[in-house]
Amino acid sequence: ENLISYNKKKMDKDYMLIRLKPCAMITKAVNVTRLPTRCPSHGQQCSVSGWGTITSPQNKLPAKMQCANVSIVPYNQCNKAYFGKITSHMLCAGVPQGGIDTCQGDSGGPLICNGRLEGVVSWGKHVCAQKGNPGVYAKACCVVPWIQSTIKKRRDQFSG
Repeated sequence: ENLISYNKKKMDKDYMLIRLKPCAMITKAVNVTRLPTRCPSHGQQCSVSGWGTITSPQNKLPAKMQCANVSIVPYNQCNKAYFGKITSHMLCAGVPQGGIDTCQGDSGGPLICNGRLEGVVSWGKHVCAQKGNPGVYAKACCVVPWIQSTIKKRRDQFSG
């Protein structure tokens, strides 16, 4: 089995694939996302969505899914904000003034840039949306070959 080894201590390589049984039906509300062809560049505009808390540090859950626009933060800036804890499998996104971020309950959600999955919500500060502390995402471009080979392997197992 070809697995990605999650590092719990560093919260690194925070990836997971889930096989749905039965397969999801593609509708107006459910669709397949495209994978990245290269890693995103800083400043790139993206959107995040999820059902996580909308207040922090208190936990107030939304009545409907939330969506926000964020941009990719330069690696060095993010790594400095998190005291050297940002690895090559992570990227950061947020807004310079703070106030917009993913929060508890959003983990596993998508970071979509130009119609492609560029990241998966992973972690951040306990108090969300603080100025200077963007959200941290598992970087999808690092694992595209693993995603593709895992899907192909599973597809081959069930098609023949």
